[in-house]
Formats: sequence, C-alpha cells, structure tokens
Amino acid sequence: MPRRIQTCLGFLFAVLLILSGCVSTQETTLQERNKELVQRMTEEVWSKGNLEILDELFSPNFVQYFLPMGSETKGLDEFRDSVRSHRKAFPDWAEQIKRIVAEGDLVAIHFTSTGTNNGSFLGNLVSSPRSDTS
Repeated sequence: MPRRIQTCLGFLFAVLLILSGCVSTQETTLQERNKELVQRMTEEVWSKGNLEILDELFSPNFVQYFLPMGSETKGLDEFRDSVRSHRKAFPDWAEQIKRIVAEGDLVAIHFTSTGTNNGSFLGNLVSSPRSDTS
C-alpha cells in the first residue's frame, strides 16, 4: 500500500478514535450527572425532607414509578404530598445508597431505609415503631 494511503488511513483511524472517545466521554458525563442527581434527591429529599430542592431537580410534569407498591406519582405537587405524608409517619426517615448504577439515561439504586414510625402510613396503623428496609 502506498505511503500516502497508509498515512490517510492512519489519520482517519485516529480521528475515529478521538470521535468515539468524545461520544463515550459525553455518555459517561451524562451517566455521572444522572447518578449525582439521584444521589442528591435521595439525600436531600428523602433523608432530610428538603422539599425546596424539588423544583431544581425535577421538571414539573415528571412521573415516578414505585414498583414495590405498584404506584405512580405524577407531577411535583403530588410528589411533595407523598414525601410529606411519608415523613409525617417517619420523621427520622433516612436512606443510604448501597449501590448506584447508570446506563444511558436510566439510573437504578440499591438502598437501605430506616425510620421510626410515629403515625399511620398509607392507611396502616403503627405496627412496629422501627422500620428498616433494603
């Protein structure tokens, strides 16, 4: 193969490597940003009860799916009410993230929750004062 073609192919290969590295870096950055967002929401909203931060973290029409309960929360107002109700029943509720995984625009977390039940929750009376879930 002539030297000039080898040089052109080498240059094209280098450009492709750089471009693929940029896409990978952009996706990694998006994944890291999404993980930070979920971590911040877990710490600020669920563990501290800071509802003021919700407007910063979510769009007004976001939807949350909570698979263990089969529930769906639509919009920030409904989500605020849900967190208020939860923290009223468990005022010292705290969540600790054990593992956080991101792929594309999806984030999944494995976490442990602890709290003292001081009131009814979802229509259930206090059954045991301390709750630990994972």
